[in-house]
Amino acid sequence: MENLKSFNVIILCVFLYCCSAVYAEDCKVLTVSGAYNWAPYLLYDKDTKKISGVSYEIVKIIGERLNIPVKFKVNIPWKRILLWVEKGKIEMCAAIYWNEERDKLYNYSIPILQDEIRAFVLKGNEFKFNSFKDLEGKKGGIPFGASFGFEFDTYAKKHLKIDSGSRNKNALFTKLSKGRNDYFVSALFDVSIALKKAGLQDKIVALPKAITVNKVYFIMPKNSPCSGLLPKINSIIKSLQEDGTIKRILNKYIK
Repeated sequence: MENLKSFNVIILCVFLYCCSAVYAEDCKVLTVSGAYNWAPYLLYDKDTKKISGVSYEIVKIIGERLNIPVKFKVNIPWKRILLWVEKGKIEMCAAIYWNEERDKLYNYSIPILQDEIRAFVLKGNEFKFNSFKDLEGKKGGIPFGASFGFEFDTYAKKHLKIDSGSRNKNALFTKLSKGRNDYFVSALFDVSIALKKAGLQDKIVALPKAITVNKVYFIMPKNSPCSGLLPKINSIIKSLQEDGTIKRILNKYIK
């Protein structure tokens, strides 16, 4: 009886693998989008129409190794990107954090990198931060549509006063500078690069302790032809991590 059960399990695994492989053959173009100007992952120059970033370069390598054309879509609002990935209108969002709600809607890749999330304040207005509780009684900001992990999201919803209406980093900087917020929460890489570009690196500073560390992933629809390629995509990501390619790409953007 046990031998029969084991045989049935093997047959089922072979069947699912074959179905996935056949389904993946229908993936003719890998359509990709994401939160552009989220440094160092995706960047878009409106003047030159040039796309760059760590995620962009990784996805291009994935397309080359799988011999599948990659098409990047720009100028799509974040929440619409997530909806279109869910519906299969876009095959990949090329940088996103994990949370429980999203996990029900999308297939996640293995992580490509990790992001340190910090609280940023005006220089001279630093305060002690050791736990989420230290943010209580203060008004904070986060980017529109942002999620910083289950623990922070849950705590913020219950205990913190959060302005989540800032649609870009300049809005976060302006609200902080004008005293409308006491701090804002965002990714250290992304904000540090933006502050330097805006000449504000000596006026807005990160608190020393990280709020959390989030892993960064790709997501794909639960059911679409290209989703069947996810095991191969994960293998490529792993090889790029092991041979140092991702680290070398990252270093180009954070120096």
